[in-house]
Amino acid sequence: MPTFKTVIHPRYKRADGIFRVKIRIIHNSQIRYIPTHYYASASEVNEKFDFKRGTSYVRDTQSTIDEYRKICNKNADKIETMNVDQVVDLIKNYKDEENFKLDFIAFGRTYIQQLRDKGRTGNANMYKTALDALVRFLGRDTVDINEITSKFVKRFIDFIENEKPRPGHKKGRRAPSLYCATLKALHNVAKAEYNDEDMGTIRISLSPFTRTKVPPIPRTEKRPMTLEQLRAVFHVPDDDTFKRRGDYNIRDFGRDIGLLSFFLIGINTVDLYNCTGIQNGRLIYNRTKTKNRRQDRAKIDIQIEPEALALIEKYRDPTGVRLFEFHRKYANSDIFNAQVNKGLKRVGELINFPNLETYTFRRTWASIAWNHCGIRDDIVDFALGHAPREEKKLAHIYITEDWSIVDRANRAVIDFVKSNKTEISLTNTILNNPYAVFPPIISNSYTIH
Repeated sequence: MPTFKTVIHPRYKRADGIFRVKIRIIHNSQIRYIPTHYYASASEVNEKFDFKRGTSYVRDTQSTIDEYRKICNKNADKIETMNVDQVVDLIKNYKDEENFKLDFIAFGRTYIQQLRDKGRTGNANMYKTALDALVRFLGRDTVDINEITSKFVKRFIDFIENEKPRPGHKKGRRAPSLYCATLKALHNVAKAEYNDEDMGTIRISLSPFTRTKVPPIPRTEKRPMTLEQLRAVFHVPDDDTFKRRGDYNIRDFGRDIGLLSFFLIGINTVDLYNCTGIQNGRLIYNRTKTKNRRQDRAKIDIQIEPEALALIEKYRDPTGVRLFEFHRKYANSDIFNAQVNKGLKRVGELINFPNLETYTFRRTWASIAWNHCGIRDDIVDFALGHAPREEKKLAHIYITEDWSIVDRANRAVIDFVKSNKTEISLTNTILNNPYAVFPPIISNSYTIH
């Protein structure tokens, strides 16, 4: 068991002759010093560097030493296997598990700021939305983490399911599952920070989100455009009812960016906003949505097709700071995205597709690739920048990615949409040849109408 003594050490004498009072810990013949808040003057120390009679430092630090011994006694079963540095860490970082308190909301807000500081704005916003919902449920902006039990989570889910939408907003069906998943992740971050299983220190013992049945994420109601609707977007004429020098026509702008997203395999607006340039005829970027949680940084490498290049030139940044000039007109990618979707809503009115948005073009590319062009689903996943499926992750460690496969897939999709074909029927082609990028077409199963 470690021994403790209040001491001063000549090594720690300051230039003004003052000594920092420390507590010496000896364990397994190793010595370390833990500083206190006290300082002793040279007149209070004798030539042997002991405290002179009449000083009170030993008495003043006795309660601290008693606390250190108490900590060691509570952890007696593992102290003997620890070295002196581990004992010091145990003492310095010890918090009484029985009386441990943590304001979960304050912790969450600190974590959100850390995410923002790392540039992970999207994740930060997701955590903020979930935390704001928790505050609305509580009616206060503080909650001790020990209050969050499985019953607490059930009440929170009921609150979210029955909460009325904000004025002018539609209520999404995914809120209960998404909020719970996000808060569960935040709860796990807190456990990782304050628990130390190796040391047997468990300050947060509950796992309330694991023990609670969370509503599954419902299948999205958002759908892709039909082939006819997408082709109709191609033929939406320029809107000459609005002219303002230096501004975009909002409908034309939405149409152009939607089609540009389609030609670039469903690229998100945040990535269009941040693109810096073209390399050898290719657009290479890291997908903002997932780059911080993937080892490959969610790299995307797309060949610029002529259809995309025409739109790129139309909106190219004349300063060369970024690929597109959007950053010169909109303060951030959120405002840019909102303006694009505002224009697409007007386009949607013309093609009978209410609530048309940029993400619709991503879904539509995938749908046409699979349903009309017979492109394998794993190639569709790869083209969209999705992470490899669990059973194939190991293989991807060894695979050198060949983006020409994606180039061929994208060209096939664009060519099909621009053709006069209306439907291609492919039956069981994946099973007939699972190794082909474009599965072979069986003579009896291929029809064009």
